[in-house]
Amino acid sequence: MLHSEPLIRPVTGSAFRDQIAQYCDELQLIGLMPDLEDSAALAHNFTRNVLHA
Repeated sequence: MLHSEPLIRPVTGSAFRDQIAQYCDELQLIGLMPDLEDSAALAHNFTRNVLHA
């Protein structure tokens, strides 16, 4: 069963930020996050680059 599972490819950088923004949008659609929140801004705040000084 595990042999048939696809490889896990971690998402990083801007692709990760885009994915977090999509999650925020989906949470807004089902009413778990206020519609007033900007998904892109939240994703940017939640995914800080810790290596950038």
